Amino acid sequence: MRRFALAAVAAVFLAGCGRASGASQVASAPAPASSVAASSSLSATVLAPPQPVSVNVAKTVRGTEAGTPPPGLSGALAFATAQDGLAGLNGGGVLATSDGGRSWSVLDAGGRRFQELAYPAPGRAYGLTYGHVLWASTDGGRTWTKVRAFTPSVAAFSQGLDFTGADAGWVAVGSTLYTTTDGGVYWASHTAPCARGFSAGPVDATHGYLLCVGEPGMGAQAKAMYVTADGGGTWTQVAVAQWPGAASRVGLPAAGYASDLVFLSPNVGYLSEERGGLYQTDDGGRTFRQLLESDGAEGMAWPSAAVGYLAANGAVVTTDDGGATWRQVYPALSPTESVVFTSAARGIGLGTSWDPQAVLATADGGRTWTMVGRMPGIAMRLTLQPHGVVWAYEGGLFRSTDSGRTWTAVTQIPPRGGGAVQGLAFPSSAVGFAEDNQGQMFRTGDGGRTWSPLPRSSVPGGASLAFATPQVGWAFAGAAGSWETADGGETWRPLVGWRQVPDFGGFADGSRGWAVGVDCAAGSCTGGVLLTTDGGAAWDAITVAAPATQAAPSFVGCTALDFPTADVGYAVLDGHLYRTGDGGLTWQLLAD
Repeated sequence: MRRFALAAVAAVFLAGCGRASGASQVASAPAPASSVAASSSLSATVLAPPQPVSVNVAKTVRGTEAGTPPPGLSGALAFATAQDGLAGLNGGGVLATSDGGRSWSVLDAGGRRFQELAYPAPGRAYGLTYGHVLWASTDGGRTWTKVRAFTPSVAAFSQGLDFTGADAGWVAVGSTLYTTTDGGVYWASHTAPCARGFSAGPVDATHGYLLCVGEPGMGAQAKAMYVTADGGGTWTQVAVAQWPGAASRVGLPAAGYASDLVFLSPNVGYLSEERGGLYQTDDGGRTFRQLLESDGAEGMAWPSAAVGYLAANGAVVTTDDGGATWRQVYPALSPTESVVFTSAARGIGLGTSWDPQAVLATADGGRTWTMVGRMPGIAMRLTLQPHGVVWAYEGGLFRSTDSGRTWTAVTQIPPRGGGAVQGLAFPSSAVGFAEDNQGQMFRTGDGGRTWSPLPRSSVPGGASLAFATPQVGWAFAGAAGSWETADGGETWRPLVGWRQVPDFGGFADGSRGWAVGVDCAAGSCTGGVLLTTDGGAAWDAITVAAPATQAAPSFVGCTALDFPTADVGYAVLDGHLYRTGDGGLTWQLLAD
């Protein structure tokens, strides 16, 4: 351990247990020029229907080292039946399931990274790698044989693959559609009615659809839907969505970036979109209705009209009621945003990779989780008020008295330029403190029923708050500085010598508390856990370790830290949940 006084930690800054925002894209002129390849996104919203649902999914990934994060997905997804499926991996190879996603096996596949997969029959699979090379497997993805490489006639920003039977399939590359009826021995080429990119949705050997797409940007994309009845010889336009101006929930949606197209019949089809979600048509592509809103919808598979699978933001979700409800089948359900624990075993989590508003619960110390509800609005962090009341903030402000199943919006704190509450702390069941994004602080003395503004101070907006007692507390605003109060927030004193500082993970009592700190030098950052046993006057930098089967975790990507007891603590690190049973000395990856 390394011992130091609070004001001496000039190099430690707040990066753990914080959040970052991504850059936005700029749109170019809408023209059917290129399609967008499937890529990862960081958020997903609006699970339908909005009422709470209960899902308990505990899965194992066979073929991976225990205690390591699950393999990341490439977005390629295909199912031959409701039970048998394949999912592409970012690092190469595929995941295979034969039980509808309850368990998965990692297949090496020669290290190939598939951008598209097709699984027309159990055992018979096709994969398209980057570079437009088609591969075939006759043993469910264990071994693969090269079929052929396709050379695009124009620059291709995307490629598509779909088989309607073991031998009949379409491959879309650039402005050319290739079709086969003999498993790839012979291919016919057809000029598509698209400039450079499209998604293909065959129904059978002669009937199918193409979606021509334009350059994506500003959350929208020009699109046009075409249909053929002669195997791609001729095409008829059935719908068009020009950007901007087209409605996103009727007709062909202009909003979102097309990622996959699947048709089950001449009338019924599905369209997945990044920054859009999942849509269904029942009139041959003329109009669509939204089944699921998501910022990261990628590959999908529909073994039947009732059973569907979708790859979204690194997860695989499934429906067995035609898209009315969805549940996660890969990886194991676990919170990705924030956690709070009422005891060493019972806790509440916020967010999944595909639905940041999902509310989860655990009763076994984070090993398995159940989805118990959804937030009624955007909130990214949780905090626990003594005696079991849970608060959600950083966005809206919400309060739950039934372990996260239902939530009530708190409006007593006046909005100020958006009014987002960025800091929230309850040192007792009655006393709490909040700060909005404009630097106004508030105090409650009745458990949050009413809030009163505190005198304005030099603490900027967006600071995180921590209180050891109703009188003693701290405010941390990263590079803007750090402050402490000894009179319940009436006055604040800057902490001299701190450039940027860590966030707190809670106090087990008035003296023992934890924080996450990160040191950066020469463009490289390292993070760890800090411990105080004297109410914050001095801190120990704990040497963090892990079990022999795991690497020691980095706290640079921490979004939540919570200690329900002096020994047991939980942290969300880069979207994965970790647990300690020795006060923060060693941490074990859970749930994945």
